[in-house]
Amino acid sequence: MSPNETDSSSGSDCESDEYPALEPDFFALKRLPRDLHPLHFRWMDLYCPSLSPSRRFRKVPEHMAGKHLYKIWDRLSLEYQKAALTEIAGVVAQLAGLQFTKIGSLREDGTLGPLLHRTGIEVDGVDDWATISSGPFTNTFDYLFSFVKAVSFPPDAPPEETTSLTHEVQRLLKSYFSKHSGTRYLHPPFCLIHEDFDGQNMLFTDPDETGGQPPQLTAIIDWEFAHTGPLYFLYEYPEFIQDEDWSKHLYSRNAILRPHFVRALRAQFSSKSEEYKAAKECLPAAKCATLNSFKNIFMETPWEWDRMKRLWENYIADEIAGTGKAYGGRLDWIPDVDEP
Repeated sequence: MSPNETDSSSGSDCESDEYPALEPDFFALKRLPRDLHPLHFRWMDLYCPSLSPSRRFRKVPEHMAGKHLYKIWDRLSLEYQKAALTEIAGVVAQLAGLQFTKIGSLREDGTLGPLLHRTGIEVDGVDDWATISSGPFTNTFDYLFSFVKAVSFPPDAPPEETTSLTHEVQRLLKSYFSKHSGTRYLHPPFCLIHEDFDGQNMLFTDPDETGGQPPQLTAIIDWEFAHTGPLYFLYEYPEFIQDEDWSKHLYSRNAILRPHFVRALRAQFSSKSEEYKAAKECLPAAKCATLNSFKNIFMETPWEWDRMKRLWENYIADEIAGTGKAYGGRLDWIPDVDEP
């Protein structure tokens, strides 16, 4: 699937109270030299070109250099797609190096506050968006289960039914966490997560305009709902190299690009470091239906109960039977085999 418009070590501490004030609506991860910046500024920049104690937010230009990745991805050669993924892996590693003790959203004064999350709702029969607030959280289980507790049940929903489904999802999550209590990718320190890390929010140079030079990342934009969270949800394949049934012609290329992304991510860390071990432990080996399907259902799907009930029941049934898939876009999906 191509990017589209639809919606190295982490040595030093990077606590939220170290950051100066920032605007909540638009952020950009910027790596261009300062002397290339235009003169007019509006957005705030999450600037981390190195994993040093000098990580900080800075202003960046209103007019960002580069093109949205989804606009150039399909015409990039395989090698240039690999080059773009290597750049993206570098950003992911930098975000992993920003460490926090709690899960939440950054306030305007730079401190960590409640988690702000955008979700789809239905108002008078019309789909709309709402922002909910909860937390902050000290552990991943409470963070995840907060999405279940936030579901708004209609007045005519049988209480015994909603209570039963809620308790069953809670039981399944507790079972999963009890089996993965020692995993680095679920527990503190938490990292910074973009929330919409896809091709429409990645700006790259266009080889057609740079004399055929490989694409280079110039900015990551739209940090409105960025928040802290576990590494599990940061260390993930970009959506545009995940397989979809409607794009079978990309399967063979994606099968090359996903292992490349994994290698590029691990290459950001020393092979003997804890960061390397966490990356290897998480992607692709740890990817599972328990968490991936949970994210798709409870964290991204509109929360109107009539739509949700069937998804809840299917999620529970798949978890009990062990038939869930970590990635649901491809009907015949099988897990990627990790390299030795």
